[in-house]
Amino acid sequence: MIVTITPNPSVDRTLHIPTLTSGAVHRAVNETVEPSGKGVNVALAVHLVGGDVVAVLTAGGHAGEHLSDMIRETGLRHELVPVSGETRSNISLVEPDGTTTKINELGSRLTPEQISQLSSAALHHSRPGDWIVWCGSLPRGFTPQEMATQVAAGRAAGRLVALDSSGEALALAVDGPRDELPHLIKPNTEELAELSGRSLQTVGDVADAAADLVDRGIATVLVSLGVDGAVLAEAGTVLHGTSPATAVVNTAGAGDAFLAGYLATLTGRPAGPPPARERLAGALRFGAAAVAQMGTVFVPPAQYQPVTIQVPDRDQQLLSPVFRPSTSPAQEQS
Repeated sequence: MIVTITPNPSVDRTLHIPTLTSGAVHRAVNETVEPSGKGVNVALAVHLVGGDVVAVLTAGGHAGEHLSDMIRETGLRHELVPVSGETRSNISLVEPDGTTTKINELGSRLTPEQISQLSSAALHHSRPGDWIVWCGSLPRGFTPQEMATQVAAGRAAGRLVALDSSGEALALAVDGPRDELPHLIKPNTEELAELSGRSLQTVGDVADAAADLVDRGIATVLVSLGVDGAVLAEAGTVLHGTSPATAVVNTAGAGDAFLAGYLATLTGRPAGPPPARERLAGALRFGAAAVAQMGTVFVPPAQYQPVTIQVPDRDQQLLSPVFRPSTSPAQEQS
């Protein structure tokens, strides 16, 4: 069983436009409206491939009612935690080459009681050994320290805990005692660079940064690298994989699909998780399928989607390197 928790879900409106020009009037050539938020996206993707999953999320106001109606239509099992504010509505502006500009609202402010309700609902729908997956940005009222507390509480209850967040929420959650850390984190390149405090210019740099987090006590570090593929690090194992997308239409939600692909390989496996290569391949196939779609709601990939997985070529340069904000590329090389 997988239970995703989305403290700050959204109604996502995706508008496809010919080009984005600041200050100009734009006319959309296509529009989609979908239920969203990282945990919702992950749960929907796992649900669509038959995985055993429940989504726990907040909902409030007219947008919350719309969100609930759309999720209900998908058949996804879910539980809503009512909030007094309005669920946010986000807008994605997508250009023909796949360049995506997102405008995200703040969302509702949560009370300590509502945060507790999210956690309690996840525990209610799961048993020891099941996955609880905290996803997305933290709404107002939900502090990074509270996120670290919730991760530790999930572990104390015998759940496997995954965290897909960023900034201080991620940094604090991976900075505690070993028995309070998430079992799985899924940073992207920028988030990994921030966590590690180093520039990432090669696949070897990514592998080293991920392996350091494993040494700190995180069982699995799954790094999405965009066009550079992905790296999976566990004790004694570091793999680099790629899966070319047939076309890049919309990058919004690709990271959520990537995580869903990994988690989908874990459902219905009473004998334990599959090998690392199979888990990484699942993540890559879902991610490649997601960027080829118009909206953020996921359509499952074909199982024959090509995937290449190998021991990292440490000297392979990243097509999208990340330099620490305080250091320029010229300074790095001097």
